[in-house]
Amino acid sequence: MSVFADRKLNDQVAYSLLSSEPIEAETTKAAERRRSFRRPLGVVATMSRLINGEAVNPLQVLVINTSDHGFGIRTPASFPRGDLYELKIGSGEAASIQTVRIISSRRREDTLFDIGAEAA
Repeated sequence: MSVFADRKLNDQVAYSLLSSEPIEAETTKAAERRRSFRRPLGVVATMSRLINGEAVNPLQVLVINTSDHGFGIRTPASFPRGDLYELKIGSGEAASIQTVRIISSRRREDTLFDIGAEAA
């Protein structure tokens, strides 16, 4: 159960505890394109491209945040917009497996990529 009754307030408190940047540092443009609040995650996961319903070419990635509509993922490679992938977080019976569609792929200054993916 949440410490705070208001979910948005609870998410903002959790964000401020996990982030070195204040919530207000978010740009207006970025905030306007978001449909829901992003929650920091920071877990290693596996992404595999879906071809004819089969997961192929697994790649280890870092899921940096999640929201009600999708995931923010950091990867060593770019992913084509519109492609479907299987995102597997965890292992064994406790693993969470989602089919996601790539909606954005942005190169970072450190040569990694920030990927936006929505539940498909």
